[in-house]
Amino acid sequence: MDHNSAAASRLSGSAFTQQNQIEHLLRESRGLLEKHPAQSLSFAQQAFQLAEQTQLLLPETLAHLSDSYRGIGQFQNSLDTAKRALPLMSKNHPEYPRLLMSLGASATFLSLHSEGMSYLLQSLELAQAREDRLLEFRVLNGIGANYVDIGELESGAEHFRKALQVAASTHEVSLDSVSMLNYNLSVTLSMQGKTQEALEPADLAIDLARKTGSAKRMAAGLLQRGFLLIDMHQIAEAESALLEALKISSDIEDPITQQSCYLGLGKVKIQYGLLPEAVPLLEAAIDPKYQTHYETQRAYSELVAVHKTLGQFEAALSRYEESIKLDRELTRKQTDDRFQELEVKYRTELALKEKSQAEKEREWLKGRNQMLKDLVQQRTEALERSQLEMLEALTTAGEHRDGETAQHTERVGEISKKVALKLGMSEVLAERVRVASRLHDVGKIAIPDDILLKPGKLTEDEYQQMKQHTLIGAQILSKSSSIMIRLACQIALSHHERWDGTGYPNGLFGEHIPIEARIVAIADVFDALTNVRPYKRAWSREEALREIQRAAGTQFDPWVVRAFLDVVDQ
Repeated sequence: MDHNSAAASRLSGSAFTQQNQIEHLLRESRGLLEKHPAQSLSFAQQAFQLAEQTQLLLPETLAHLSDSYRGIGQFQNSLDTAKRALPLMSKNHPEYPRLLMSLGASATFLSLHSEGMSYLLQSLELAQAREDRLLEFRVLNGIGANYVDIGELESGAEHFRKALQVAASTHEVSLDSVSMLNYNLSVTLSMQGKTQEALEPADLAIDLARKTGSAKRMAAGLLQRGFLLIDMHQIAEAESALLEALKISSDIEDPITQQSCYLGLGKVKIQYGLLPEAVPLLEAAIDPKYQTHYETQRAYSELVAVHKTLGQFEAALSRYEESIKLDRELTRKQTDDRFQELEVKYRTELALKEKSQAEKEREWLKGRNQMLKDLVQQRTEALERSQLEMLEALTTAGEHRDGETAQHTERVGEISKKVALKLGMSEVLAERVRVASRLHDVGKIAIPDDILLKPGKLTEDEYQQMKQHTLIGAQILSKSSSIMIRLACQIALSHHERWDGTGYPNGLFGEHIPIEARIVAIADVFDALTNVRPYKRAWSREEALREIQRAAGTQFDPWVVRAFLDVVDQ
């Protein structure tokens, strides 16, 4: 019996009524997800509020809420919500493979390809082990999309075709899903320059969507047809398809298709030579509410070219600078851990090969991975050295004044890493939290010894001066472009913020506080309580844990507190 079932068995009849309410809201939300995603999200949020209050069906509700966020294009919310569900759901739970697929899909949309492929691989393995053909179909589609997003178009098309083979072998896959997959295959073929070949799966996607009445698939198919017709210089037909797609996507509140429609219609106006009319359409396509980086960059490219042609050079420069900034943000995500991505790609490709070819494939990929690893290492070696040197120098500066502080920062780092892993962070991200957290009190190097080491209670003036260490630490760390030191800066600034908004220095509250700072805040307080300080005795472990539990929901994030308590229990 899983956690939720055991909890439910102890509840009264009224609790069962609440569980029925949650199940009803989830059914309503699922029924609306395809055609009315915004309404689906509303029901999912209501279900989550009730599930969080009662602790009934919480992982299942979070998993569906993640799907609902993704349905309206809020991929970061989708990923964060799914990560909350992950540690709460047993690996034997029927929904666990689908949750992994949801994590993989959202991560892929956010260009976190390594992380996304890792989740998709795990989901594929479970789907095949459970002979779940429908889930296998969906995961293969997700893997294909991941490959396409990193430019591996041939591998992407291969996985889409494998998914279509799975669909042909079972009645579990709906025509609506087959329509979606034909759309994906058409897009991939068009990206390979196979425009004429891509038109057939696009038209098939539209025909299937008409049969099923799926407005979302219809809009996507018409959108793809419109872009193909632009490339084939059939502009009038292209405009007709795109206008129909825009109307449908606006009716069902599908932001992903809307953005692409604005981009396509802008290109149509350019083909007609109506450049001033193209500008507002392309402006609509770069609206920050859209989170698809690839389409946004395409819109920026067209918009810059239009402004230059119109002689609007200042506007062109402004838009170009915005696109460069967006591209840098995307590049940081894509190159976050290239070697890890290569390892994941190796495991993915190996898992999909025939058993008889496995050994040969392993050796080939090992050599390829080593070659790419060497290239990445050569390009990043100097940067890594400078990052580590700076971290070591800053850590030494913060620890040199007090030997106890050195031990404190090491313990805080270890606890923070374990909590981060418990919350679903990858090993790479959790290790960054461990290293960066050691600098959380670096700003104390500017606090006078008579305040820092004072054995008694601080005066109000002294306390106000002590609080400045967060701002000082952030200022020290703010000049670097290093990912590690930027994370350390974030932690140094915000680790004394409180969940209820009464902390310092900025009075942040709830999830406005960076998750890394919320983790370090608990580790910092726990270690401070259980060790001797100039102004206090060491508390017992039990006293400190009771204090942490008491402060959940006021000083600390309750979700992080639960993960911390699990880590301490282990």
